[in-house]
Amino acid sequence: YPTFALGDIKIDFEPISSGTAKFELLFNLSELPRDGNHPLGYVGYVEYATDVFDRETIEQLITRFTTLLR
Repeated sequence: YPTFALGDIKIDFEPISSGTAKFELLFNLSELPRDGNHPLGYVGYVEYATDVFDRETIEQLITRFTTLLR
């Protein structure tokens, strides 16, 4: 995530895991700041319930989702 700045104050996103997922599967995507009329890209994370999904399955979903976005 990009740094947010307001005057001399700068804020960085610091992900903190609570150890539990609110949903079985959550994709959180944000658009990076624009360069003129074009976005620089996207950044995000995936949160998932480990009693429903394993890491390998999530990695496959991320790969497929990334391919779809391209």
